Amino acid sequence: MITEDLVELIKEDEGCVLTPYKDTVGVLTIGYGHNLEEGIDQETAEFILSRDLEKHSKELDRHKPSWRELPPNVGMVVLSMQYNMGWNRFSKFVKFWAAIEEDDLQEAGRQMEDSKWWDQIKTRGPKLRNLLLSES
Repeated sequence: MITEDLVELIKEDEGCVLTPYKDTVGVLTIGYGHNLEEGIDQETAEFILSRDLEKHSKELDRHKPSWRELPPNVGMVVLSMQYNMGWNRFSKFVKFWAAIEEDDLQEAGRQMEDSKWWDQIKTRGPKLRNLLLSES
């Protein structure tokens, strides 16, 4: 039976490490001894996705709060790009952001194409550009 005492015992014994590490026998682990090599189930993947989307939307709120006022498909593209790259990389898309702020979606699409990111993401790029342009 899982009790609070058991949970506290496990926490104390395992310790909490928030970045992946190899345990004493070389197993890739995170958190309170969670074995990453075993993978995760669908429910956990959905939970992580939800948490990550919240984290990335809050990061956009801090840096570009006006993103919430964008047309729905443009906002989806912006959050998808933020999710994929993180703010450190996405913030370097200066011309993309300028085009978004000027409501020049054609130029924003060109700026997406004119990036290393575009080459790295294969089919995602055209799909996101088309979604962006569907608002123009």
